[in-house]
Amino acid sequence: AKELYGNVRVRYVSSEEFTNDMINAIRTHTTQAFREKYRSADVLLVDDIQFIAGKESTQEEFLHTVDELMTGGRRLVISADRAPHALDGVEGRILSRLTQGLVADIGAPDFTLRRAILTAKVAGLGLDLPGDVVDLLATRIVSNIRELEGGLNRLVAYSQLHSRPIDEA
Repeated sequence: AKELYGNVRVRYVSSEEFTNDMINAIRTHTTQAFREKYRSADVLLVDDIQFIAGKESTQEEFLHTVDELMTGGRRLVISADRAPHALDGVEGRILSRLTQGLVADIGAPDFTLRRAILTAKVAGLGLDLPGDVVDLLATRIVSNIRELEGGLNRLVAYSQLHSRPIDEA
């Protein structure tokens, strides 16, 4: 979705949405509108870039979009589930562009961060969750934030479904 922050045009898209938009633009003969949509952004955020692996036409269009944005001095933020050099099936020219900027490895959150995320999520849901339950979830679910939030959601759903309070038992 396109959003404006002051005079900065920011666009966030998953690589799957980018691919689907491109396919739809080709089908409906609206490729110019597609290009304008993505190439007019001041900041383009593309999530899960590993999903374009092996999709030659998507990669070609993505490469041209990246080149135009970079040439225009605009910013890109690209995420993937692995480092650029480990993105098998992604064209070398794209990998080269990705490594021109800052590459940051964001690992799994530690206990303190997991606990803080759960505490914020609980507050946002308006729940009263005992600290020992938050600690238990933060200790047992260590892989990523999505699984952590999923664990909390399952716990809340179970509690509501069975009309039981949430406690360590």
